Amino acid sequence: MQQLERATEDIPVARLHEPQMLVHAVFGERDVALALLTRLEAERARAYVPQWAVACGYALLGDIATALHWIDRGIEERAPTMLLLGIHPAFDGIREDERFVERLHQIGLPA
Repeated sequence: MQQLERATEDIPVARLHEPQMLVHAVFGERDVALALLTRLEAERARAYVPQWAVACGYALLGDIATALHWIDRGIEERAPTMLLLGIHPAFDGIREDERFVERLHQIGLPA
């Protein structure tokens, strides 16, 4: 992780926190991932942070309601990355949730 941090020192904050957050979420480091998600959400006031990244983070952490909230925002913005919802592994943990299936159908994807 230290190597990642050193290698990305000059990258804008949002671009730096996004991959770090995903790595921590995948490895089950919930507190660190949540802290980075909070930073990403705050960064949205100053720079573009894709809803996709925030939705992935919350989905990986098992926070279905918050992941769905960010998915909804991405759908409202017509973010092209939302078309990956049906296949991206970050959403495997919530794929069976009825509300997630509704979002897939809403954008014309099969469940």
